[in-house]
Amino acid sequence: MNITPPDPFYDLPYEHGASFLAAGNWLLDMVESGAAANFSMAGFARIAKKKYLKLLRGPPVIDLDKAVLGKERTPWCNWIRDPTNHA
Repeated sequence: MNITPPDPFYDLPYEHGASFLAAGNWLLDMVESGAAANFSMAGFARIAKKKYLKLLRGPPVIDLDKAVLGKERTPWCNWIRDPTNHA
């Protein structure tokens, strides 16, 4: 079962309006890998081994998806390029 945050500007990938980089990339990794749909928990175990805080230290924010996931992801780029709530 996959569950999305009720309000992305209050919860992930933002925390009360401020970008929460580690959690945003963790969320993208969960979605991208399908870990939440794999009941064996293998995906969760793989993701849990990643050192997100270390991965987030080097590249510019716009490139963090490439550092964490190994490729550019549109949702990440959209969040970073347009961090406003259009609701």
